[in-house]
This record gives sequence, structure tokens and C-alpha cells, in this order.
Amino acid sequence: GTIGHDTILQSLAIVRGTGSLLFFGGPIVGGGIACLDGASPTVRNCIIKDNDAQRGGGVYVGQTNSGAGARLMRNNIRDNEATQYGGGVYIELVQGDAGPGAVFSRSRISDNTAGISGGGLYADNSTNPQMDHCWFVLNKATIGSGAGAYLSSPIDARIKDSMFDRNDCPGYGGGLAIVDGVGVDVEHSTFIDNEADLGGGGIYEYGWDPVGLGPTKIWDDLIV
Repeated sequence: GTIGHDTILQSLAIVRGTGSLLFFGGPIVGGGIACLDGASPTVRNCIIKDNDAQRGGGVYVGQTNSGAGARLMRNNIRDNEATQYGGGVYIELVQGDAGPGAVFSRSRISDNTAGISGGGLYADNSTNPQMDHCWFVLNKATIGSGAGAYLSSPIDARIKDSMFDRNDCPGYGGGLAIVDGVGVDVEHSTFIDNEADLGGGGIYEYGWDPVGLGPTKIWDDLIV
């Protein structure tokens, strides 16, 4: 069915989906859930697993025209695969200016795989996700960077009270990769046993504005 601004998805198991065509000739997105045309549903207490797409194996969020992003609370997003970006979740700004970012709260994003980057989550094109009490565990980026999460040109993104644990990639940022970010804050979060072959086992940051690091623990993260 169609997902709109007032849609609530609650206590569902969403499994073995294969996504939606974003536009003619474009990528297949949102293996489990595809929030198209700026739709911003509330998704809570759901299991989203064993889905696949090119972008957003588990969930795709396409924001438009300063609209609010989706709200995902207390979900288990696991064992999804994207052949390109965002094994668990892919977020992008489709048109217009970025509005309030997609909100992820008390969710576990684990054992997802991206063919390129963003094993757990990939946020593209000036989106500003807000992550609170989230767990990124055992995600993989097959040939790229940001195994736990990859933020591309984020604006005012926030990561708070979250855990990045045993994520692995051959590029940069085993736990978290941030490229060309503005006003990104990471606080009260833990990075442990993440691995990246080229640099930034726990966190890798490149670009214009240094990441704001509040009280954060980075333990046993490796550059192989």
C-alpha cells in the first residue's frame, strides 16, 4: 500500500521484500519499507529483516521540500542487503531543502551488508539524521567505507547515547564515516571493536567542519 505522512507501522515483521523502482531507469530502493515522495511515517516495534534492494535494503527514506523525515522507534533492522548503499537504511534528499531529519530511537541495526558503503545506514545529500540510543552491530560495507554508518554531506546530524560495535569495512570508518559534514555532533556514544583497513577504525571524518565530540568512548577499534 501507499505510505504517507500519517502512516503508522507498528509491531510488524517485514521480511523478504525486494524494493520499489524509484524512477524509470533508477535504482531499486527500500527492500522492506520505501518512503517515497517525502512520506514520513512512524515505524515502531517492527522487525525488518532479510530484505534486499540496490539502496536501502531494509528501509529507504526520500525527503522532499523541507518535509520531516520518517520516525523509526524501537525497531530491529537486521540481515538486510543493498547491492549499492545502505544495507539497513538509506536516506536521501530527493528535492528541495532539507527539513527535520529522520529520527531513529532505541533501534538495533545489525548484520546488514552494503555492496559499496554504509552497511548499517547511509545518509546522502545533506540529510540530517537524528540517532538516539541506537545500536549498530556487525554491519559490513563490502568495498567501501562506513560499515556502521556513512553520512555524506550531513547538516546538523546528531548521534547520542549510541553504540557502534564490531562493524567492518575495507575503506575508512569502520564504525562511522562522515564526509563534508556541517554541525555534526556525536556524544555519549561508544565505539568498540570496529575495523577499517584504510583509516578510522572507530570514526573517520573528512571535510569542512570538525565533528563535535561530546563524552564518547572509543575502544579497541582497528586500522588493519
